Amino acid sequence: GAVNTGNNLVYLVLGVLLAMLVVANVLAEWNLRALQVERRLPGELFEGVPCAGGYVLRNVRWRGAAWLLELIDREGADAHTLVERCPASDSVFVAADFTFHRRGYVQLAAVRIESSFPFGLVRRWRDLSLPGEVLVYPRVSARHAPLAPHGEGDELADRGRPSDGGDFAG
Repeated sequence: GAVNTGNNLVYLVLGVLLAMLVVANVLAEWNLRALQVERRLPGELFEGVPCAGGYVLRNVRWRGAAWLLELIDREGADAHTLVERCPASDSVFVAADFTFHRRGYVQLAAVRIESSFPFGLVRRWRDLSLPGEVLVYPRVSARHAPLAPHGEGDELADRGRPSDGGDFAG
């Protein structure tokens, strides 16, 4: 077709672009294959307070690293983290801040692995089922925080308590 119409350069550029899209799709699918995720949370979780936790990402492929991955918790918690590289037949721990917006028992369902590897043209994702249940304690406010000790003796211990100046408050 290119020889007959004289648009050789247009067909050449179109062919290169289409080939790049095909390669990007194949590599993006391969990048997300054979990955396993484990969620690591601390013992105490509080509503509305970011807590330090993380994910363990395992690449069970015997060949080929996984590149430029985003791990996002889908339900129950707000957590998002980036993984630059996970070597073949190895695991990587990645820190993440988990925030829970309600107290009580929270059901955790799935973790989404996203990647725009290799060229950033195609964004692929895979949802991995990772069920779990955690207990989230109520929000801690400054009003209910324990009083800090100021020194020794009874008169020094009462300085941190609110008072309106009356005998009863002392």
